Amino acid sequence: MICQQPTHHPTNKPKAPSPGLPSVVWQHRLVVSACILGSIAIAKLYLAVARPVYTSTASIYVQPDGPRIMNEDRSAAMTASNNYLYNQIELIRSRPVVAKAVEACLAADLRSMRDINEPIEIVLRNLEVSLGRKDDIIRISFWGPDPRENAFIANAIVKSYLAFIAQQRAKTFGQVLNILETQKAARQVACSQAQEILTDLANKYPQLAFSPETGRALLDQLKDIWSAFTEASLAELEARSLLEAAKKAKDDPEAFLMTIGSKIPSGQRGDAEAETARLKASLKQLESSRSDRLRLVTVEHPSIKAIDAQIAQTRQDLASLQQRLVSTGLYILEQQHLSAQQKVKELASRLDQQSRQISLFDKAFALYTQAQTQYQQEKRLCELLDQRIREVRMAADAGALNITVIEDAQPATRPSRPRPAKVVAIALVLGLATGCGLAVLIEATSKRIRDARLIRELVPYPVIGQVPVITKRRSDQATEAFRMIRAAILTGPPEKHAHIIQVASSLPAEGASTTATYLAMAMARTEQRVLLVDANLRNPSLHKIFGLDGRIGLSAVLTRKSRLSSAVVPTAMRRLHLLPAGSDQTSSRELLFGKAFGQLISVLARYYERIIIDSPPFVDAADAQVITAVSQAVILVVRPGICTYHALGLTEDLLARHPDRQVGLVINAVPMTTLASKAVYGNHNGRYRGHILASLGIWSGVPIALELTGYKRVTN
Repeated sequence: MICQQPTHHPTNKPKAPSPGLPSVVWQHRLVVSACILGSIAIAKLYLAVARPVYTSTASIYVQPDGPRIMNEDRSAAMTASNNYLYNQIELIRSRPVVAKAVEACLAADLRSMRDINEPIEIVLRNLEVSLGRKDDIIRISFWGPDPRENAFIANAIVKSYLAFIAQQRAKTFGQVLNILETQKAARQVACSQAQEILTDLANKYPQLAFSPETGRALLDQLKDIWSAFTEASLAELEARSLLEAAKKAKDDPEAFLMTIGSKIPSGQRGDAEAETARLKASLKQLESSRSDRLRLVTVEHPSIKAIDAQIAQTRQDLASLQQRLVSTGLYILEQQHLSAQQKVKELASRLDQQSRQISLFDKAFALYTQAQTQYQQEKRLCELLDQRIREVRMAADAGALNITVIEDAQPATRPSRPRPAKVVAIALVLGLATGCGLAVLIEATSKRIRDARLIRELVPYPVIGQVPVITKRRSDQATEAFRMIRAAILTGPPEKHAHIIQVASSLPAEGASTTATYLAMAMARTEQRVLLVDANLRNPSLHKIFGLDGRIGLSAVLTRKSRLSSAVVPTAMRRLHLLPAGSDQTSSRELLFGKAFGQLISVLARYYERIIIDSPPFVDAADAQVITAVSQAVILVVRPGICTYHALGLTEDLLARHPDRQVGLVINAVPMTTLASKAVYGNHNGRYRGHILASLGIWSGVPIALELTGYKRVTN
């Protein structure tokens, strides 16, 4: 039993996978093959009409050891060796060298040089000068139709180049000597000037020894003077601060003596302290005597007045003594401050003098060092120039060339181009690339579905069978595939089996007629009476498959021009009958939309257990919908590479109008690599081997009749 059609449609369609390049190329192998064959044909045509060209090559070795002006490193002098050789290549291709070679060719009356307006341009066009990839050999190649003249022209260019180099060398040695001598004179003048500068500096600064040790000694002295200056500045600051504090405390002798008492000399300070103590003791004794005397007499008493006079005199003596001490301290502090200031001035003068001496030494030492460096450089350059002048004179006297002709050009025995193998290889590569590009372009712009797995994901119907590509060698695999389809239809209770089955496709050429034929034959082998109806009135083909006369058929029955018994014909297989489409399809197609077709199928269903209806495609004709309405089940045949996304979607929408129909999917022409292993189908040697359709002419385009060996034609 075919599964029931789903009542809903999937909203998220799977996205089409991107096939790999090998798969795309294989699917469009005819396009790729055509491009390759076309490229090879063009290559053969080119080889047939192309004029052979011969090449002659001469080889020379150029040593970059000409006269040098300075002593550069070999890896960096006059640029690299390869750059020098590339310069020689451009020299060989230069017009002066080629012009001399053309003169020699014209003098030899070469045939290729006759009646040519611009022979130099022709030679430059056919001349190639190259440097070896793994060596320093320069190769001079000339190509043309005449091998002998090619060799002559290549050798003439080599001789012209040698003559040009010899002429230039004679000029170069003289020019180099002039340059070297001029440079030597200039360097001698610069050397003398530098020596004079050194002498002047030594005479101008005789006290300075121009050496790094002298500079370091001057810096050490400057450091010592700076340290002494710093200490003197601090001492002067301390003396000034003490003097200012003493001046502020001079009105308070006791505070003054406490502040600067330590600055007074020890002798003077001791005498002053003893006298002060004596006066204070005397004052204290007088005050005590006065107190005792006042107990006996009054203040007006002469003795009291005498004691008061003594007390006043003692106090006056004490104040006078303290004032002398203050004056002495201030004088001492002022002298100390003046001494500190004088020391600071002396050290500042020494510091300034030492700084000027160091600055003078730096300037003189820089001038001395610069003059000494220049003197040494100029002296070394003079020595090098003397050596180079001797080398150039020796090279000019020897006159040796630095160019060696390794091999003269010889007439070529085989053409250098075109090369058949290379041309054919390039044609194959270009043809393959073009074919692959076209295949990718076709695949990118095509809307066909080529992957059977994608079809199973897109179509919401159960797959009841996958049929391989039908050939004579695969007839047993095809038979087994349709047996599986038959088993899928007959699965389940008999009352639920579909008796009227429509076999249709979305588009033409997907194999619906083939599937209907095989399915009808498979059903007939189960001892059931099976009728195969060709309802594809637009393009009938079943009568051709069975090799029968299809003039009388369904169209004649619907137009009442023939009886049903005359239209239904037996086939070569027992219990399998065929109702062809008939010859009058145009007028009968309209009758499919009336009641006549449904009534006819109802009548036939009384006499046959299975009715297989070959239907036209759903997309191309509305007839398929009429057949769906009278059928109980629909087998949708889809062939990868033929079906499209649009057609499948439209077919699904059309089938959705009949939700009570059972729908099964058969994928046709599936490659064997995507099917199960051959062991599933097997190489059966039983009764079914060779009893099916051998071929439908898919490859040759010619219909081939059934081969039914082992069965007799019956009329049951």
